[in-house]
Amino acid sequence: MPLLLLAAVLSAGDEGRVEAGDWGGRGARLTVDEDGARLELDCAHGSLEAMTLEKGRFDVGGRFAREHGGPTRKDEAEDAVSARYRGSVQGHAMTLEVVLEEGGGQTLGPFELTLGGNARLMKCR
Repeated sequence: MPLLLLAAVLSAGDEGRVEAGDWGGRGARLTVDEDGARLELDCAHGSLEAMTLEKGRFDVGGRFAREHGGPTRKDEAEDAVSARYRGSVQGHAMTLEVVLEEGGGQTLGPFELTLGGNARLMKCR
């Protein structure tokens, strides 16, 4: 398979890794690089392990932290928990869900993101 064709297949979300860059949508921004990703939500944020794809789907571990309105004290501990980040990629479109591993497995999302899309966030007040 020529390298150009292989690159096109990988970027289409079949196998390999999620394409690096900023993925944005309503209520979410995901910044992906080769080492993992950072998620920003309206009132939370998270970190993800490297996002590998298998048949266009991903399921990776990470951390998730809720935020609150107002200033953060410098001695305030982050309230982070383990989470699974699951979803699928088709071309430049991603569906993402966050499953919290503590507290009964609460699921957040789904979030619909687009590579290069604008994130529309309403931060905590």
